[in-house]
Amino acid sequence: MNRTLPLALGAATLPRTPVAGKAGWLQRLDPQAFTLFHNTILRLLVFLVAIVVLAPSQLQAAAAGQTQKIVSAANALLETLDDPQRGQVSFAFDDAAQRIRWSNLPVNMTKQRGLRLGDLKPNQRAAVMTLLATALSKMGYEKVVGIVESDEVLKQESGAGAPPFGRDEYFISFMGKPSATDPWMIQFGG
Repeated sequence: MNRTLPLALGAATLPRTPVAGKAGWLQRLDPQAFTLFHNTILRLLVFLVAIVVLAPSQLQAAAAGQTQKIVSAANALLETLDDPQRGQVSFAFDDAAQRIRWSNLPVNMTKQRGLRLGDLKPNQRAAVMTLLATALSKMGYEKVVGIVESDEVLKQESGAGAPPFGRDEYFISFMGKPSATDPWMIQFGG
């Protein structure tokens, strides 16, 4: 039984045959259809090679551009701070104690270090949120905002003696100096 399935390629219709002992459709192509098929495959191959060769440099350029935006947003935040606040927000990149100390448990259960959002002026809080919006994906930023706002609702609905919740109880710190070339990181949580 010879079942064929037409395969449209340009102006040529090519039947596909079972492999068992029969010549495949590629071998039965007339020269004009083979040239069309061969040119299409060649174009696809060139396209794939171009992606492999060019995409990494374009991705690196895009990543470098996004990194520079994050560094600029971090530096814009730092510019809004006075010297004591800059001292509170900045830690050495290799500060093992700060890495271990960082927690998302309520602030009365752990000792947080960094800048507490409740201690910031409105323009400084706006700079923190701009930094987060720049550093995170849209979905990531929306998730962070949703969590912070949920904590605010929890604060409003909690009774006396409840752990401190709310947007004021979030902290931000930098480990390392914001840089497009040297390692550093943002810590945000509460």
